[in-house]
Amino acid sequence: MTGIKIETIVDAKLNSIAQKCDKNQNGKLQGEEYQIFAQEASKQGVDYKTISDTLSMNALERWYFDVDKVSTDGNDDGKLSFGEKPNLSVKV
Repeated sequence: MTGIKIETIVDAKLNSIAQKCDKNQNGKLQGEEYQIFAQEASKQGVDYKTISDTLSMNALERWYFDVDKVSTDGNDDGKLSFGEKPNLSVKV
């Protein structure tokens, strides 16, 4: 993956976040910047699907760049909060 050009992110909020996460100021998100972007967007209330769609990554790429490991409860403590726990109810 060669990176995502920040100029192609049309949502103003996400574009602003991407610009802040562009550590090497090359106008692209790439490498560790993907995870930084995902963390910052999540902190600002952006849902995981929107983050994933913005980065245009498949599941393997999200896993490789740790985008899928972003905390959604604001606490990056490695624990699932009540709101993060999956619904495991089984209907019979």
